[in-house]
Amino acid sequence: MIRRVLALGLCLFASSLFAQTPTRHLTDAQWREDMQAMHQAMIANHKNLYHSVTPERLEQAFAALDHDLPTLSDPQIAVRLIAIGTLVHDGHSRIDVGSRAGLSH
Repeated sequence: MIRRVLALGLCLFASSLFAQTPTRHLTDAQWREDMQAMHQAMIANHKNLYHSVTPERLEQAFAALDHDLPTLSDPQIAVRLIAIGTLVHDGHSRIDVGSRAGLSH
């Protein structure tokens, strides 16, 4: 019984090591540059950005992504950016990541 528990613990520990190494083509700095550009573009270009989301909620979403950034893969980051874009709740705002996970690099 103890051996099984130890084996399970070792498997969980090993899998957590692999889970912390996401597939990445862009650096954290490049992603942060894209996030900042996206945030600034949303503020500058949207006529009524805060009709469905508060400025605080939008800031919170970007801050949460920034915090999680080192543990996410490029596709996971792209999905989170798309989710941030949907906070606006309109039909004409979108994030087009195309065939790759980077926005500007």
